[in-house]
Amino acid sequence: MGSHHSPFRPSRHRRTAVAAAVLTATLTALLVMPAALSSAPQAAAAAGTYLRLAQLIDVMPDTELIVSSVADPRSSVTIAGVGYGSVSAYRRIEPGDYVVALRPKGSGKPPLVSTTLNAMVGKSYTLGAVGDKKSSGLKIFTDDLTLPAAGRAKVRVIDAAPPAPVLDVRGPGGTPFALGLACGAASAYREVPAGSVVLAAGAPGAPATDLPVTVAANQVVSVVLISRGTAISSRVQVDAQGPTAVPPGPVDAGYGGTVGERPGAAAGAAALAVLAAAATGLAVRLGRKAGGKRQGPC
Repeated sequence: MGSHHSPFRPSRHRRTAVAAAVLTATLTALLVMPAALSSAPQAAAAAGTYLRLAQLIDVMPDTELIVSSVADPRSSVTIAGVGYGSVSAYRRIEPGDYVVALRPKGSGKPPLVSTTLNAMVGKSYTLGAVGDKKSSGLKIFTDDLTLPAAGRAKVRVIDAAPPAPVLDVRGPGGTPFALGLACGAASAYREVPAGSVVLAAGAPGAPATDLPVTVAANQVVSVVLISRGTAISSRVQVDAQGPTAVPPGPVDAGYGGTVGERPGAAAGAAALAVLAAAATGLAVRLGRKAGGKRQGPC
């Protein structure tokens, strides 16, 4: 019987086109995979959990924060003491439940006050020591370290300036920035142009004090308002800065700096080798099938 072509058998052109498409997809995977592998550890690193202390009480001596894990009470860290109006460096901690206690710096006495914290993955927290001569407490502020738009900065205000119970804070041109901000409270973050920004702070209805603040592009900043008597001044604390949202100050090993081989690098290299071998074999088979008389101009 003479040979004949099955109606379901693709032509040589069709087989060549399909094989070429597979080769293109394989080569595309070879190009895309390194970028995907490199972005994964960066995303994981950016998801660290951080904690720091802000001393917002003008009549309290330098304090320190004792952070103890609920799951393992024997595991605790001490966040170095800071003075009035100051903010400590961030300390990286594992996500989980903690008991945080405030005490005078270097003291072995029982804590002045304590509270609980549920530290979530990828969140950063400022624990503010708030109060007066009669009572004190710890207030938890959740920090937003995501970067602002390119060329801009992100600023919030923390009110630690007694004796006024609340302050009105305005931006350039008298635009409201944080009106009725209570002592011991933090405003929301607002984006501002990089450079010199003048904030005006004062009790509602009273003359305001101009507070020039200089911020750089891609910075996240907390402006702490403090007072000596009735005079208001400010301290600028950089929370994070670009090109990625990295909290300044010491952190545990493994975040940034010199690191070893990225997680998944070996598996990624093996996968790339398999894909490369598959692409090479496919190209050889494609060349053999496409050999002989050409069927057209290309």
